[in-house]
Amino acid sequence: MAGRSGALQMWVADMELPCFPEMQSAIESRAQHATFGYTIQPGVVWEGVRQWLAVRQGYGAAEVPPAAAFVFSASVVTSFSCVLRGLTREGDGVLVMTPLYAPLQRTVIGTGRRLVDLRLGDVGSSVKFGLGDGFPGSINALTSQLAARLDEDGGVRVMLLCSPHNPSGRVWRRHELVAIAEVCAARKVLVVADEIWADWVLDKDLVPFTPFAPVAAAAGCAHIILGAPTKTFSLAGLHASYLIVPDSDLRKQYLAYVEPAFLTFGSIFATVALSTCYVDSPSAAARWLEGARAHVAGNVRRLRELLEQHACGRVVALPLEATHLVWLDCSSALKALRIEPAELTTRLLDAGLVLSPGSEFEGPSGGAAHFQRINVACPRKMVEEAARRLCQVVAFPK
Repeated sequence: MAGRSGALQMWVADMELPCFPEMQSAIESRAQHATFGYTIQPGVVWEGVRQWLAVRQGYGAAEVPPAAAFVFSASVVTSFSCVLRGLTREGDGVLVMTPLYAPLQRTVIGTGRRLVDLRLGDVGSSVKFGLGDGFPGSINALTSQLAARLDEDGGVRVMLLCSPHNPSGRVWRRHELVAIAEVCAARKVLVVADEIWADWVLDKDLVPFTPFAPVAAAAGCAHIILGAPTKTFSLAGLHASYLIVPDSDLRKQYLAYVEPAFLTFGSIFATVALSTCYVDSPSAAARWLEGARAHVAGNVRRLRELLEQHACGRVVALPLEATHLVWLDCSSALKALRIEPAELTTRLLDAGLVLSPGSEFEGPSGGAAHFQRINVACPRKMVEEAARRLCQVVAFPK
């Protein structure tokens, strides 16, 4: 996406905020050493990640996977692609819950697997996905619909769980994760949990993040966890991530696919990034993250204020529990302006505002075209100007 000259690029999930200074210093320091040969991730890196998971992501001391379970990968999407290619066959079904980050859906199709979608809006009127507790009356809606979708297809071998969820920014509750694990365990479905946004839960006292691995282990559910420092600290360009594969047989099968392609070690700067985050400067990284989350929470409040004041009730920012990506319900604007979602996207582009249209996150069953996603990990003035341009588009004619 581009838009006109001077357009605000608020579609991609990258921060317009500088990384923590210790990371920049570490990269610059390593660049001064003028040899850039082969490198591997030393074991101390995975011990650092294990400590981070215990302190920052809700693992109990006895629940943290052993260092041997960690495998380097360039990115979460790379990991997911390799899991599908290494552990499943062409034609196997992969269940995803939509709306969902589009590259993950494209990975399923691109690897020759079948995309089987469970649209979260179809889980029942109680779901209200992205609007609070999700299943306030009963977990039966999630359990029954997930089980029915798996049973209906019969050929699903993998379920992808995006936790926290992108694009809605919702945090899965423990009882929901237990239900998912139990349903999948009963059907021998491998759950791949993308937890790249785990560090971006905005208020852990209000809605804590629950790691899937301990829940899955208790339910006897086969699982692989995908994680990375890239969303946490805005390091996507350094290509550093990891998988956690606790089951040794699954890990051997995965490694048999990726090791011949030399995909299990990263660049020098990927190693520096991992070491800086988790070994050399984890306290500084954590302090920076706390400040970044507080700044984003303030941006969300400001965006909501401006929409309430100037959007004539036509755009609603759904409550954001995690990520720095706000899911905007534009259904009232579409109705008031009597336009289709694609036309709204065009008008926003003409106004110099580039967002991610909801249609990009839809699965085959649709259902998200009336949304737009906006990235608010940026200076406050950028959020205010984006809100002004958005309201200018949707508020007229009144």
